[in-house]
Amino acid sequence: MGDGVKVADLVWYKDQHWVVSRFDPRRTKTATLLATSGRVEEVRWDADVQGEVVVLAHPFTDWPFVTLKERPKFGPLRRVVRIKGPMSSPIEEDLAIYKDWVPSDPVRSGGPIFFSPALDLKAGEQLIVILERGRARLVVPSNFLTVANRVALSKPTEREAKTVFTHLLDDDTFEK
Repeated sequence: MGDGVKVADLVWYKDQHWVVSRFDPRRTKTATLLATSGRVEEVRWDADVQGEVVVLAHPFTDWPFVTLKERPKFGPLRRVVRIKGPMSSPIEEDLAIYKDWVPSDPVRSGGPIFFSPALDLKAGEQLIVILERGRARLVVPSNFLTVANRVALSKPTEREAKTVFTHLLDDDTFEK
């Protein structure tokens, strides 16, 4: 599948969205694709070069995410619904899996859920996550960022090196 394809890439194949679940360029020279229905297909490793598969994005690094608390008794994620409009008369909009959102693991009942930047989700917006045996309300947090942006924010800023002498003089004020 070329140089740029990675596991978890979102691809377009046979007129639908798929996720690359496995990629083996050495032994079998194939990539395993997972469809929204759970169907699995293997394609040649160079299918993106041949034009059979189009890589759309790598959601795990390019898309912002929200973390849903793990709830094993509720089962895996099934749907995500966006709540629009005023709370007095909300409008529910179904979001399409592998197009608008991608779970970190399709069989987990929680964890990171990656959302397409095209949705233009804002902090404070409400989403309803529908699991196999239940539902949960999810509010978009103020730190709704991609993994790369979160890492960049968490890195400490470099301070200039101080000697013991300059550290002692920092609090002193000098008058001329």
